[in-house]
Amino acid sequence: MKTLSRHSDTAKAFAYLLKQWEALNVYCSNGWVEIDNNIAENALRGVAVGRKNWLCVSRRRTDSGNMKIAA
Repeated sequence: MKTLSRHSDTAKAFAYLLKQWEALNVYCSNGWVEIDNNIAENALRGVAVGRKNWLCVSRRRTDSGNMKIAA
């Protein structure tokens, strides 16, 4: 029987599989579990883009003490 080097791509793939084994079993046994989290990431994309857009906006106080937003 041959053994794999720890540094081979196949050995790395098996090591990754073993680390993810419990999650893979949950996915296979439960029909409601998604294989990825794309839905959650897409829902948060608007928040990240909005936060990035607000970096370009400057805020200054007016003479009356109110905040003025200028693009």
